[in-house]
Amino acid sequence: MDQTDNTLEIVEKYAALDTRVRAYTQPNMGLALTLHRGIDLAVNEWIFRMDNDDLMRPNRIERQLAFIAEHPELSVAGCLIHQNRS
Repeated sequence: MDQTDNTLEIVEKYAALDTRVRAYTQPNMGLALTLHRGIDLAVNEWIFRMDNDDLMRPNRIERQLAFIAEHPELSVAGCLIHQNRS
């Protein structure tokens, strides 16, 4: 696997400390197939997806889960974005 930084090492350290964190590697398969593999490997009820350039407010996940709990007919929740304009 081509590696340009120590991301895998960092994730493996977190995985050793927290059983909720799991590290997987694979050859580059592109974004769509990689996302599908991640979904296949998921063991929890919800998946929260972020891109590498996304920023998340501290309470994003709690707010989304609360919203879904209040609206059990939903199976997906999104969020608005805030764009910094320099």
